[in-house]
Amino acid sequence: VKLQGTVSNRDAIGAHMIIYVGSQSWLHEVMPSGSHGSQNGLVAHFGLGSNTMVDSLHIIYTFGVVLCFL
Repeated sequence: VKLQGTVSNRDAIGAHMIIYVGSQSWLHEVMPSGSHGSQNGLVAHFGLGSNTMVDSLHIIYTFGVVLCFL
């Protein structure tokens, strides 16, 4: 999943993505920084194991907007 802002914060820095599959959920925070000498990518990869479908994806932007995709 790659988020892209249209007005400001084009890389969606600080946004949270929560993916729900059955009774499980995973959280990814969009943060390009890491520890000394490393960085994190802006694309979120969710390992779903043997699951082939996502129940929902919630996106929470840093300014409080919540988007939900079912």
